[in-house]
Amino acid sequence: MKVSSESPANDNQLDSFRHIYMVTCGVYWKTDDMYKWIHPSDEVEKRVREVTSLFPAHIVGIHIRRTDNWNTMKYSPTNLFAEAMDKEIEKDRNVKFFLASDSMEEKIHFVNLYGDRIITSMKDVNRNTEEGIINAFAEMNILSQTEKIYAGDSSYARISSEISGIKLYPVDLRYL
Repeated sequence: MKVSSESPANDNQLDSFRHIYMVTCGVYWKTDDMYKWIHPSDEVEKRVREVTSLFPAHIVGIHIRRTDNWNTMKYSPTNLFAEAMDKEIEKDRNVKFFLASDSMEEKIHFVNLYGDRIITSMKDVNRNTEEGIINAFAEMNILSQTEKIYAGDSSYARISSEISGIKLYPVDLRYL
């Protein structure tokens, strides 16, 4: 992540740092333009462009959190995502989906179910490795470039939707 020189946080407090690594399960603070001055590194931006260059005219984001979020495992079952995707297909037969997930099993399941309608990365997104963190951050930024996002209760999906101001639709039994 880079912090641009126009950043409100750039009041000489961050000048001595070349890189800043933020970890959160929520939002530190919120303003209407809080993401305009946060930019992915060149390496992450390159990964984002590689995938978004494949995006068709109509692309919907899907985020399925599985490995360590009990709420999404309980309240956002796989079949609810498939139902949301089926409704999108009913509206537009040409729709495609970008799938971000920490579960390779979910990615494989949806590629098998929807074939070339699914655009996803099969790279490791394990938060315990530097490469996994970089890949997950790239997926978050790719997700933010879709038209809308379907997701369970996830700060990852909320941040993705806020980066570009797109709508987040809950896929959660508690809200049906």
